[in-house]
Amino acid sequence: TRAPRARDVLENEEELMQETDGEDIYGLSDEHFRSLKESKKWAKRGGMTDTLVWEDKLCNTLVSHYGTSLGKGNSQLVARQAPLNPRRFTPRECARLMGFPDSYRLTERPKENPSMWFRALYKMFGNSVSPPLVAALSDVLLEPLGLTSRGQSGQSASLRLALGAVAPQRRQQLRQQLHGSW
Repeated sequence: TRAPRARDVLENEEELMQETDGEDIYGLSDEHFRSLKESKKWAKRGGMTDTLVWEDKLCNTLVSHYGTSLGKGNSQLVARQAPLNPRRFTPRECARLMGFPDSYRLTERPKENPSMWFRALYKMFGNSVSPPLVAALSDVLLEPLGLTSRGQSGQSASLRLALGAVAPQRRQQLRQQLHGSW
């Protein structure tokens, strides 16, 4: 089996623009992107090759300061086709990276100052524990006490949560692959 890739969590660019009423709230400004490309840390981390997330790339660990560390060259960004600059991960993508299923409801994005909203969500998800991991560990911890039966409920819950955290366009494909391996 293959490890999940960025395409498993990324939102469709067209849908994202519709969701934000055509406003590019996650994209870096020209000035911000120019400054980032000139930073020593960006170059040290591999610049566009290692810092930008492409569809087939593994994503780095999400950290609580994601929303505030972009300018320092510490965080991955989502690559986009020119002429668009790279963008931040959306809060939904961050939730998926951490294993939160799409059924997990995010607070509604305010019309005024959305950057405060997504920074708060970046911090929350960066400090969170992955729900599929919690489900899997719960079985290991509760089985010796006789509270679960041979890891089935935790494994099943963990798999359901993990699949729920995959972008809808990839979820069905992964379900078919998993079903074929059972």
